[in-house]
Amino acid sequence: MAAPTMLTVINQFKIVDIMRVLPERKDIRLKDYNYNQNGAYFITVCTKDRAELFGRIIVGAAIGRPLGITYDNICSK
Repeated sequence: MAAPTMLTVINQFKIVDIMRVLPERKDIRLKDYNYNQNGAYFITVCTKDRAELFGRIIVGAAIGRPLGITYDNICSK
């Protein structure tokens, strides 16, 4: 069952509360794993309209853009 959330919309005349239903998400975390410890983690970053802000993949090779190269340099330290 989806989890309901309350969205408050403010327009020029009044405040309106609108009920929205968000899709239910599965808990993908391991039950007995301590996520506070050091380790390698995979993250996904979504951009508006799938803009290629960090780089692109061409024939299996990652071609970095300035923002992606900067991010990689910071994370590699």
